[in-house]
Amino acid sequence: MSLKREHSVDESSMADVPMAKRLRRSALSSAAEEQARFCRELFTSLREFTNSEGAYISRPFLRLPSKKSLPEYYSVIENPIDLTQIHEKVKTDEYSHVDRFMEDINLLVENAKRFYGEGSSEYADASELWNQIVELRSKQEYNSDSHSEISTRSPESSPSRSSRSYRSFSPHRLHRTKENPSPMSGCEAVSVHVFEHLLASVLNERCEGGGRLLCDAFRLLPSKELWPDYYETIRDPIDLQLIARRVRSGRYRNLNDIERDFNLLCRNARLFNEPGSQVYRDAKAIRKFILKKKVELLDAGCKSIDRNL
Repeated sequence: MSLKREHSVDESSMADVPMAKRLRRSALSSAAEEQARFCRELFTSLREFTNSEGAYISRPFLRLPSKKSLPEYYSVIENPIDLTQIHEKVKTDEYSHVDRFMEDINLLVENAKRFYGEGSSEYADASELWNQIVELRSKQEYNSDSHSEISTRSPESSPSRSSRSYRSFSPHRLHRTKENPSPMSGCEAVSVHVFEHLLASVLNERCEGGGRLLCDAFRLLPSKELWPDYYETIRDPIDLQLIARRVRSGRYRNLNDIERDFNLLCRNARLFNEPGSQVYRDAKAIRKFILKKKVELLDAGCKSIDRNL
């Protein structure tokens, strides 16, 4: 992305490089602790997920099938994983970010769906587990961002109109409205036109007051020659151009897929740039906008959106 690294501190403080490095290590350590806590919370909740009949849907996935009793499983599944292995990673804080945790959960779910096939109880339980963990993660991330904003807001200030309207689109409320008792799920396949609509909305979104575009810093990745430290810090670089290419190539199957890449884009910006910088604030704004648009699309029904495009 075509950004220059911004700081919320005076330029004179940049001379103190050792102190800056210590502060950065401290910030990264705090961030890692928060991510580990998020993983623990998600896994604890996951074990309590139930289906419509009240049965715990995590039980079929606690341990992998025996190689002796079901050898064909290991012929079909290239990367076997179970919840016991994931739990060990959670306990040892092995996940550097909650997205790594979600990737393992997704692997477990896709393995079950691939091997057991549609129509099986394992397929149904895996699908329901994924739906519930994605919804819970969205709420967790939204609550984390809201708490961060409240903690930095002055006591006498009140929530802005935009923040109040955003709260009305939270998944928690959406799933309880009389008008939409059974909304679409983020894992349902949708047309490429829906992804194009979402991407266009991001590209045209402006900061509060209708000023500059929020996306300018995220269109292209920074030059490797000018910003080598960016690529030392960021494990999975991504920009809006890459997301656009993936939309055109049919890479995304559902809204959860494209949301995952938008989350990565925003997380990278927040990791590399200092809190309080313009790029950091824009990343938070885009993340909120994506969640809001996703809920709007699911609320309206992506198929009806597709018909109007």
